[in-house]
Amino acid sequence: MDPVQLLTLWIVLLAAGTLLVRVGQTLAAVGHARAKNAASAAARSLADLAATVLAFSLVGVYLLTYGVRSHFIDIDVDAPINFRALTLHFSTMALIASGLIAPAVAGRARWGVPLVGSLLVSLVLFPMLGHWVWYGWLSRAGLIDVAGALPVHLSGALCALVAAYCVGARNGKYNQDGSTSMIPGHQATLPAVGTLLMLVGWIPYVMGSAMLRQADAGSAFVAGAAINALLAAAAGGVGTMAIGRVRFSEDDLNALCGGLLSGAIAMTAAGGAIGPWEAGVLGLVAGLLTPLVAQWLDFKCRIDDPSWVLAPHGVGGIVASLGAAVFLPGSFGAKLHSLGIQCLGIGCIAIATILLSWIVFAAMGRLVGLRVSESSEYDGLDLVEHDVNAYPDFQQTTIKSYHLREA
Repeated sequence: MDPVQLLTLWIVLLAAGTLLVRVGQTLAAVGHARAKNAASAAARSLADLAATVLAFSLVGVYLLTYGVRSHFIDIDVDAPINFRALTLHFSTMALIASGLIAPAVAGRARWGVPLVGSLLVSLVLFPMLGHWVWYGWLSRAGLIDVAGALPVHLSGALCALVAAYCVGARNGKYNQDGSTSMIPGHQATLPAVGTLLMLVGWIPYVMGSAMLRQADAGSAFVAGAAINALLAAAAGGVGTMAIGRVRFSEDDLNALCGGLLSGAIAMTAAGGAIGPWEAGVLGLVAGLLTPLVAQWLDFKCRIDDPSWVLAPHGVGGIVASLGAAVFLPGSFGAKLHSLGIQCLGIGCIAIATILLSWIVFAAMGRLVGLRVSESSEYDGLDLVEHDVNAYPDFQQTTIKSYHLREA
């Protein structure tokens, strides 16, 4: 087997492994949902997967690689790779970004809201921003981003944040006296299992990205990306436990899951180009900041994020981008210049994502509405949208079509 075929095979296998990240996202979303919305959370994740894969594979990937696609058929500008393998790799990255929207608006948004968000990510945001970062003007300016810290994680988190803001909070979340109510999910262990699955999928995710964009550096960088992902995630978990003990005097399970994920994201920009200690530092910083940002969004900004997706991906993406400039080899002047480029990339991608997301969701709100009715939210989206109970043996609710089934 020649090197081109071997690399193509590896990219396909690693992209298949990356799908475990999406499995973990689904488990976390279901666990964070109320019992009356659990089936709806699962269904929305599956619908998002279908819409994103089709839209990106048929249209989005050609926009992302516009102007350079001819190089991918036999030999790619980054590494020898077949275009179909590259499409599969980018599709899994688009799935990670689009998978943030449905959990952020869970329990109160209409069925079409996360689907519109999926199309926005797969047809506009990820293709446009990915092109900027890997093949366009930001790449030529010297931006460092191996595995999508900005076009995947920061952009996905900001798109989900705008959607959550436009939809509004769940009923009963924020009170008139200014206090905030806790609305826990129905199954606390599912997010933990989902986080572990995401970490398993993170290894092939960063390895595939390193193979494409750091192939010239050799296999050491691919192996370095894999171990850096695990070390950064572990450091993120330690940072979250430390801040929980020092500031909140408790170990919150949701915060720990978010810290582990944020730490893993914190090495995605540098990949295997930094050492294990640097990756650990980035993960630690992300883990320390994530619970603080999550509480700020909840208590101060009053943005309802039931599934803890906004803070880990937003913080992790920013820390990853800035850390790549700080820890990559070079003189102080070169690091300062690189830091300026990274800040430019963060600002441009944040502005573009927020502006386009606001236009889409605000227009949708004006035309068809974003929220389900108050009675539908009270009854639960499982019954309203799918006519099922996720836990029929334990939920005392009536399925409206039982009489039709009996007839």
